[in-house]
Amino acid sequence: MSTNKISYQGKKVYVGIDVHLKTYSVTARCEGAVVHRVTMEANPTGLVTYLKRSY
Repeated sequence: MSTNKISYQGKKVYVGIDVHLKTYSVTARCEGAVVHRVTMEANPTGLVTYLKRSY
């Protein structure tokens, strides 16, 4: 995992969420490029925490 954190301040980040019973598949795009793709446990609180921490 990289220690360099990209700043998304002032940029539009679009997030797509594919919701399943046990998992969420999350894809984030910024400036036309996929910047992150992750599959996580289906947990709304965990999703919000991840999005706040990452973007």
